Amino acid sequence: MEKDIAQKLLGLFFKAPLVHALLVFEDNEFFGVVFKRDIELGMREGNFELYENINTIRVDELSSMLFANQATSTTVIPVIDKVGNLVKIMTYEEYESHFHFDRYIANFSVSPVLDNLDHPVVVTNHFKRILYMNNLAMETAGKDYLGWNVNSLLKQFDIEIAGEKMIVTKDDKVFHLHIHYSLAENFSYHVYQFLPVN
Repeated sequence: MEKDIAQKLLGLFFKAPLVHALLVFEDNEFFGVVFKRDIELGMREGNFELYENINTIRVDELSSMLFANQATSTTVIPVIDKVGNLVKIMTYEEYESHFHFDRYIANFSVSPVLDNLDHPVVVTNHFKRILYMNNLAMETAGKDYLGWNVNSLLKQFDIEIAGEKMIVTKDDKVFHLHIHYSLAENFSYHVYQFLPVN
């Protein structure tokens, strides 16, 4: 029995009292959920094993099974990996951006200044789902990757690490890739700047 893990996981529900389950992610992708009742039952019976208690749920059923009441902007959801480590406490806004992307992206806006920057810019949520690409990013990529994992976009480039710099190349275009982390009030972002190498 993984008693220490079970106790640690139950403690996460004190931070997120409006949820019935913890989200499980693997490599920035949704893997499943672990229900609070299953953790409690496993502890009572003395046989809790985390991996055996990860349930796969269709995304369209997730909200109805995850939240105890109507979720609000202050609702938070713990995210763990498959071995029980806390990845992050996800805000409801982040949850919406990942699991209800079409609904979220309809209200997402970035300053029009970014659209016409002289270099490609891509903005992702914490789990690397692309929320925004400026005009040059779409032109360089050759298509719109909104809603995709940023790794799908980066696979188009030859990537080379040179000291502390990441150099990415596509066709005859060479860029220094700078990845920045940004934390807003209820949201964490990654900003990918492709700065041209002259």
